[in-house]
Amino acid sequence: MHRIDAWCARAAGWRRAWRVALRWDRDEVLVEQVALLRRNFPMTLWASLVTSVGTVWIMSLAVPRVPMLWWMASHWLVVGGVYLALRRLPRRHLRPRSDARRLMACMTAMGMTWGSLGGMALWHGSGTDAVVYAIGILSTVSSGALGLGAPLLRGYMAYLTFAISGVLIVLGVLGGPIALPGCVLVMVYYLLTSMHAHTLAQAARDSIELKLDNERLVGQLRAQTQTAMQAQAAAEQANQEKSRFLAAASHDLRQPLHALGLFLDTLGRSPMSAQQATVLGHARSASGA
Repeated sequence: MHRIDAWCARAAGWRRAWRVALRWDRDEVLVEQVALLRRNFPMTLWASLVTSVGTVWIMSLAVPRVPMLWWMASHWLVVGGVYLALRRLPRRHLRPRSDARRLMACMTAMGMTWGSLGGMALWHGSGTDAVVYAIGILSTVSSGALGLGAPLLRGYMAYLTFAISGVLIVLGVLGGPIALPGCVLVMVYYLLTSMHAHTLAQAARDSIELKLDNERLVGQLRAQTQTAMQAQAAAEQANQEKSRFLAAASHDLRQPLHALGLFLDTLGRSPMSAQQATVLGHARSASGA
């Protein structure tokens, strides 16, 4: 009973973690996520084009080549549409959430294109070989897109879900001895890849948060440096004004004091009483001070 309660608590914790992980981040983080995926997408699209050629080659072993060529043409058309949709990202006049939704739609379209391999295996394949080939190709493609698409976890989960759901539907329709083990293996792969995507998305989010914190610290340091430079400039200006004031004051005081000294010397050469001589001495002392 305790073990069941522990598993229920762990499952509830996982659900809460996934709800938090799939929630839209705040705008400044979302801007960095969109920019990161926008830089990654050209490489992703080129890799998807090259991989589609290898897919036609492998799937042609169990599926007629003409339907596979039609699949490749439709895949290239979707890739071209995705490229055109992403050329103008990021759009500065809109909120980053709208750019993230466009990226998510593009990743969903790519996932649906790859997931349609299951339909090719169902409608045109011979036996279960085509399904096995499709599972191997989709697992390889989804793993390859993991590192590039995981920073926007919602988009990658949509891509992975649509890519994998095709072969799950085919396994359920075909039945037979391969259905149950195939579904189990595909679901295990889906769960493990989802957990890995969650870990990578969290690492990317932490890296973005660290970058934003560093930018804020640099901005604060620049503001403080600017304030200190302004204070230093104000102090230097005040010191210069004080020096100019003292120079002007000393100049203005020097002339009347010099004249006072001359008048006192002249007065000292004149005949005077003892009391007047005493007063003159006091005046000289005051002038000297």
